[in-house]
Amino acid sequence: MNDGTYNLTVNATNSSGTVVGNISVTGVTVDNTKPNVVTINAPSTGANYSASITSSIILNTTVNDTTLTVDTVFFNISNGTDPFTTGTAIQSGDFWNVTLDLTTLAETTHTITVWANDTVGNINNSESVSITIDNTAPTVTLVNSSFNTTDHTPSVIFNYTDALFATANCTLYFGETSYGSNSSTANATDTTITASTVPDGTYSVNVNCTDGVNNEGNSSSITVKISTTPTLSSGGGGGSRPSLIQATSLTTTEQTYTRLGNYNNKLEFELGGNTHLLTVKKVYPDRTKVDFIIESNLTYFTLKIGESKTIDIGENELLYVKLISIKSSKADIVVKKVLKKQQPLQTITLPKKEVVREEIPEETPIVREEIEEIIPLVEEEKEIKKIHSSIWAIVALVVVIGILATYFLVKKKKFPF
Repeated sequence: MNDGTYNLTVNATNSSGTVVGNISVTGVTVDNTKPNVVTINAPSTGANYSASITSSIILNTTVNDTTLTVDTVFFNISNGTDPFTTGTAIQSGDFWNVTLDLTTLAETTHTITVWANDTVGNINNSESVSITIDNTAPTVTLVNSSFNTTDHTPSVIFNYTDALFATANCTLYFGETSYGSNSSTANATDTTITASTVPDGTYSVNVNCTDGVNNEGNSSSITVKISTTPTLSSGGGGGSRPSLIQATSLTTTEQTYTRLGNYNNKLEFELGGNTHLLTVKKVYPDRTKVDFIIESNLTYFTLKIGESKTIDIGENELLYVKLISIKSSKADIVVKKVLKKQQPLQTITLPKKEVVREEIPEETPIVREEIEEIIPLVEEEKEIKKIHSSIWAIVALVVVIGILATYFLVKKKKFPF
């Protein structure tokens, strides 16, 4: 039966077909049509919210029914793996409203579906919108470390990360003043903001990034000193232009120096207690690489954008240089000192001296026989020597007796009495 309002009459007839009675029912409505969800007025699809900024929102829809009346309207929230249904919406004409507590929603994208029911149970759930909940601020990190410069439009490099948004609006601050921004900074990408003209001074510098739901993240701060009082070298005779010198005290933390290259810029630094000059000799026309020289020992080297070198110039510390970018034929570099690694003491193990023990061979029977033969000969030789000694003693005694006898004979002749 088609939708509409009908009057029903029931007739009672006998066996001969004569109507013997009837009953009528008027105003019977037939409704096979679902309520009409005209539109979801709020929120708009694709809207982003932070519960820390907006704790609740109004869900509003327009629903009507051309046959009967709308009985109830409610909203279903997907909420990731934990969906739920709001309470019954409050009617005001064709408008139906309910308040949604955003603090109950997980940080993700949610689908909100309208459920409209008429008085005979026809349900329409065909209309929905999506919203995103993000309560976490972006994480902002500065690539630069503190630096000194004579450039009044210095560049600062940073990046930000966010779990939900691909871009953010990021602003560069010197102190409390904004000096540049990027409204479409890409997520997880090193980005450079070049400051508008900044007066001389020493500044605390940071970057603020705001995501799609106005969560704000701030970087840590670095110190930037801007001064237009450089040291000028004479540059020699012949009318050559002076060399602009930027002086720095190197640390093991990276320091950024920008716009090197104009007028043969030099960076003065100390390593190992000695002063050295790093000079930009050439910025290549294609702006992809730069030639440098360390004048104290005539060390030449070339860097491409993004390339770095650690250079030994004969001190007890090393020089680290990285080329960040080239703008208007000027180089932006990062420098720091690197401590030389101490060579570990070498332990020398001397080879053990082998002690060679001479083995005394056992006497063979032949050797024993030879020794037994030699022993009698030695004894015989000893006896002969004894005999010779005795003979010589007797000879000596005879000579002495002879001398004494001669002496007494001569004495008797001279003195006969």
